[in-house]
Amino acid sequence: MAVGVPLPPVSELMRNLTVSQRTIEKAYEQLQVEGLILRRPGKGVFVADRAATGEMAIVVRPKLLDAMAFPYYQFTITALTAAIAEANPHWRTSLRVGRDAPGGDEFSAMLDLVGHAVPGALRGVFTFHPLQDIQTNLTKARIPVVLMGGGQATAAPNEVWLDRIHGIEASFRHLKTAGCRSVAVLGVGPARWVPGTETNRRWVADLAGRIGLETRSEWMPVLCGDATEDVGWELFKQCWEAGSRPDGVYVDDDVLCRGVLRAIAERRLSLPADLRLVTAANRGIPLPYQFPVTRYEFDPAEQARVAVRLMTMLVRGQTPPETCPCIQGQLVQGATT
Repeated sequence: MAVGVPLPPVSELMRNLTVSQRTIEKAYEQLQVEGLILRRPGKGVFVADRAATGEMAIVVRPKLLDAMAFPYYQFTITALTAAIAEANPHWRTSLRVGRDAPGGDEFSAMLDLVGHAVPGALRGVFTFHPLQDIQTNLTKARIPVVLMGGGQATAAPNEVWLDRIHGIEASFRHLKTAGCRSVAVLGVGPARWVPGTETNRRWVADLAGRIGLETRSEWMPVLCGDATEDVGWELFKQCWEAGSRPDGVYVDDDVLCRGVLRAIAERRLSLPADLRLVTAANRGIPLPYQFPVTRYEFDPAEQARVAVRLMTMLVRGQTPPETCPCIQGQLVQGATT
């Protein structure tokens, strides 16, 4: 039934369906909870605009909200909440953290987004993690999902992703312009672009070569798992103790960069005299260094706004763009190059 169409009076439904008034009232109560009908005292019951009300869920692993976790997630969740309220003040925002687990698959299995415990008013889901089998259940329930992507090699449908590929190229060109002849690339794998898999390492080496920078496999150490400060420290240690040393370094994550900067300070290296550094980073989130760090900056607030615009289209049944929305960053030069 179209939005705004009146439903039959309760007395007519009782007569036609041979049910009690209480049964009709209970059905109407459930339809109202799900945002499907609108009751106007003295005027009747009407088909509601389902997209205009309801709940928007934000899914994130609980450990990413700890006090020691990097603030990108809290920053982006705050930006998402503000963008949702601006797009539609009648949407409610909820945070779904579930129970933490070692891997993403186990975490998604612990979420209950479409079960009996969840009200039928759920309209959409923003998630920082792939939802695996839950995605299928949400699709069956006609609940759209928008993935807040970090820039994997292949963007998923309805993913708003960060264009790390452009960031790597822009950072390499900047290092070359600054006088570097070689570059180390520090990141975690295998889900990340840098260095990730052997294929990605070859891609990075080819890109560096086209720009005029030398890179070697020992300058691209790989540690699988979460990006943490300690992992960044270990990656730099492995690279710096490999024998020959580069004169430039690109760090694929600002969490890792915290550890890299700590390792540089412990070795009493001077930036940019001994080594020139560029890192991927998030706008508005500082790095612990005494001078401004050269950053390829992404804006989490922009990612949130684009994600909410995409969600609004999906909730209203509009056709989304053929390609996933991509957020490009901006190179901001600091004292480290």
